[in-house]
Amino acid sequence: MASKLQQRLAEKTTGIQRKAPPNEAGEVIGTASTMPPTVETDHVLGTRRSMSMPGQLGAFRLEAQKYETIIADLQVKLAAVNQGSYSVTRISLTLIDDSPYQPRLEIDPEEIDELAKTMAAAHQADPVKVRRVGDRFELISGHRRVRAARTLGWEEIDAIVEVRNDMEAEVEAMLLVVGNVHLSAYELAKMYDRAISKGIVPNQTACAAFFATKQPVVSACLGMLSLPQEIISILDAKPRLMGYECAKVVKALIKDHPAHLDTIIRGVSRLGEGMQQSALKGWVRQAIRQTTEPKEDDRRTITSNGRPVFTTKRDPRSVTVSCKIPGMDIEVFEERLRLWLHEQAKTVSELIGGAAT
Repeated sequence: MASKLQQRLAEKTTGIQRKAPPNEAGEVIGTASTMPPTVETDHVLGTRRSMSMPGQLGAFRLEAQKYETIIADLQVKLAAVNQGSYSVTRISLTLIDDSPYQPRLEIDPEEIDELAKTMAAAHQADPVKVRRVGDRFELISGHRRVRAARTLGWEEIDAIVEVRNDMEAEVEAMLLVVGNVHLSAYELAKMYDRAISKGIVPNQTACAAFFATKQPVVSACLGMLSLPQEIISILDAKPRLMGYECAKVVKALIKDHPAHLDTIIRGVSRLGEGMQQSALKGWVRQAIRQTTEPKEDDRRTITSNGRPVFTTKRDPRSVTVSCKIPGMDIEVFEERLRLWLHEQAKTVSELIGGAAT
């Protein structure tokens, strides 16, 4: 009975391969009956014999070592290829042009002066990156270093010449400047807008991930581009004039006072004259009140027989008298006015003296 049962089990399980579970050491547990035998050639006898379990594992280890050696060799060759394709060369500064994809709209001259001092003392730490465009070279990164080198009077600069098409050059210029330069909110807005409009990224969420920032920041920066064109022109010339929070204040002022856009634009312009961003809202509202509140008539007309003779205009600390009669002797009038003022001065002195006592 036992032999028949074993025969039936053998028939049912024919072709089924069982895998032994790994033990705690990570090795395979198995027996000759559960693992297929491995054979190798016996070079002495010229016959093939079955390998024992330790021999099979040893063969696996030898095979793994062989591939490790091949991979290491490939890595060495790849490093050599990369080194050759990114070799540093000397390029004349007269042949280098700025990148049209450079996100920076403004470079601080003082920043260039400081960099020039460093380069004069320690030479050039990192080569710039360029690509060949016709007979010239277009910068991918290193705009400040090139300017500093020109300031020092250098004729050449160390550069890495890369092979890049327009899209690749733009993407690399964006990523390199984001990682190395503090861009203003308006500069970021222009860059984010280009990345989305050119299909580099599909939407704001992907844009935030691409530039390693947060989606609300991308949205807030892009919101600056919906400001009136007059303010956009100001920001094109002075991209660091305001941040996106101040831009939100400007939008709110335009919404609340649409008829006073000119006053709001004047307020934005004053930011470049030293006014703090936090003071913009108060300044604009005060300026609007001054233009809308009715003014008291500060002009007076003195008549004689219904005919205008003099007009006076009052300012906070002065009174201007104008004569309306042609041919009147102004010198005589001035002398009479001076005598009257002398009399008034005595009265004022008495008032001041009485107040002092």
